[in-house]
Amino acid sequence: KTNYPKIGTVSDINDILRDSSIDAVVIATPIDTHFTLAYDALKSGKHVFVEKPLSTKSIDANKLVVLAEKKDLILFGPFQADNPSIKPACLCGIIPI
Repeated sequence: KTNYPKIGTVSDINDILRDSSIDAVVIATPIDTHFTLAYDALKSGKHVFVEKPLSTKSIDANKLVVLAEKKDLILFGPFQADNPSIKPACLCGIIPI
């Protein structure tokens, strides 16, 4: 707050998820929270940027891709191009880094 006084903070993620003025979120939290936070944000209609890794399990990464596509949202995250279960995300318009 001292360095960035104009940037708001919350103690409950649901405050962000319910806020219709927020279009996108950045998830830069402990790795074991990435999937749940990203999934909840996508379900709430937010575009999502996830710090690496996208999730701890390939199957969870695929769930995020499917949900983003279904809701026509951008899911931006560090996909491993050599991982066959995540590679389709690179081909479907979801932006890898």
